[in-house]
Amino acid sequence: VTAGAGTAATGGAVSVTAGAGATAGGDVTVTAGATSVTDGTGAKVSVTAGAGSDGTGGAVSVTAGAGGKALGGAVVIAAGTGATTGGAASVSAGEGSADVGGAASLVAGKGATTGGAIAVTAGEGSAAAGGAVAVTAGVGATDGGDVSVTAGSGTAATGGSVSVTAGGGATDGGDMTVTAGDGTAATGGAVSVTSGAGATDGGDVTVTAGAGT
Repeated sequence: VTAGAGTAATGGAVSVTAGAGATAGGDVTVTAGATSVTDGTGAKVSVTAGAGSDGTGGAVSVTAGAGGKALGGAVVIAAGTGATTGGAASVSAGEGSADVGGAASLVAGKGATTGGAIAVTAGEGSAAAGGAVAVTAGVGATDGGDVSVTAGSGTAATGGSVSVTAGGGATDGGDMTVTAGDGTAATGGAVSVTSGAGATDGGDVTVTAGAGT
């Protein structure tokens, strides 16, 4: 299905719309072909926005439907299971060749009672090591990017907590290391641990070494 080109103005649009229903609306399903060969690869599904030669490139938007009286629709991106290695899921912002690179944002929804949660969990390893979770700020020609972890303020009650815990092990427990960056031409980075001020008592700072059983 190909829309016509616009030689002097806008190209034609392609629109696929399922019908509305009194109970449930119609579905739109796009499925790539399977392979019948043992070592073959299934066909791909590709959605690509158009390039803008002198302006802004086109956007790709995937939006689940609103729920008028119940739950909103879900958006699920899931990589395929593999007999050896599972498929990868990757979200990458675009590079800015002359200016700022694109941002990648993951935001949970606001709730009338409790806000939505964001969970990042590495996969379990049933026979070996579990998967890792890495958060790395970008290298900069002048200053490196920052990594900031901030718990939410509680406007009427207790503020949110930040907890970093090393895993227990069948033999040795996991280590926790906090290291400030080296300064190759000037001052090295500082490590600061500060408890919060309180209207009555200030918060405590406690560092406890593990007991040896």
